[in-house]
Amino acid sequence: MPQIVHSGRNLISRLHEWQSLIGTLISQVVVIIIAIWVTSSLTASMKRTEFFLTFTKRYHEIRVAAHDLDKRVKKEPSPFDEGDAHQIYFQLFGLMYDEINAYQNKFLDKEVLVGWLTWQMYDYTGGEFKIGEVSYDNGWQWWLTTPAKHHQYTPMLKKIFTCKDKECVKDTVERQTAAD
Repeated sequence: MPQIVHSGRNLISRLHEWQSLIGTLISQVVVIIIAIWVTSSLTASMKRTEFFLTFTKRYHEIRVAAHDLDKRVKKEPSPFDEGDAHQIYFQLFGLMYDEINAYQNKFLDKEVLVGWLTWQMYDYTGGEFKIGEVSYDNGWQWWLTTPAKHHQYTPMLKKIFTCKDKECVKDTVERQTAAD
């Protein structure tokens, strides 16, 4: 009988060794999972920030080009002014489409997109926004003569341009992006 007790002690001793090994392995797996999650979250956050800064820079460049064209049109108008204005609108609407795409791919916060599109809605509906004497509506109508009229985001922007307030823009973004 003492041999059975001795074997039982060995078994218990072995179980404690395995418990320690299993505990260590579980701890290491948990640490690795947390490290991957933190790295992934940090990378996604940095990517979102990068997108936001890139969009801000692109918008600034569009506004500078528009301002330069406005100054030139006042000083010395030329037959190319309308085409130049349409090119700037082309960049502006392209930026809007890129921002919607970034939002759908989780690189842009919904509130940022809604705020931006609300601002664009007011520029469109106010009737006073112009680039080189070309109104926002004229720029948009010209945009719709290009292949962009067939783009998946065009119906959403058409609806946004009929809105009267931010809540309508937010509802349109939520409905249209949920459908895509």
